Amino acid sequence: MADIRPLTEADLPEAKRLLRVAFGTFLGAPDPENFWADLDYVRARFGAENTAAFAAEQDGGVVGSNFATRWGSVGFFGPLTIRPDLWDGGVGQRLVGAVCEAFAQWDVRHAGLFTFAQSAKHVWTYGKFGFHPRFLTAIRRRQPALREAPSGHRAIPRCPKISAARPRPRRAS
Repeated sequence: MADIRPLTEADLPEAKRLLRVAFGTFLGAPDPENFWADLDYVRARFGAENTAAFAAEQDGGVVGSNFATRWGSVGFFGPLTIRPDLWDGGVGQRLVGAVCEAFAQWDVRHAGLFTFAQSAKHVWTYGKFGFHPRFLTAIRRRQPALREAPSGHRAIPRCPKISAARPRPRRAS
């Protein structure tokens, strides 16, 4: 069973690697070890003011981490990461419990998090701690078309004209 303790600066390289592997695995990246290699959520959260950082340690190594942040009476947490081979083993629940204890010590009156709303496992786990879906944010994307640029300039995206008079055809059931 993993022990929960404060995350230390010496833990940061492994915590950063675990974040890439955990999120890359969950999101189906072809190379989880190099997923989000250009981001550093771990060091940024670790060094921020009004933040508590937690490590899950098992057999002498870091196997997960979580970060709690306080903005006055408001708290939020994440990213929560667990080594994928230990998913569903209770490590995440112990790290969420540590964050909830920090929120209680800080007298946080409103707490929240961002998660994968499509994941029943995530929604259920956070619900055990009193976190329930409130607003689900749909994140969308599209590949913009490029238009020709004047000589010596880069091409820039162009949005197609949208007409409310042309609704999309419905798919047959």
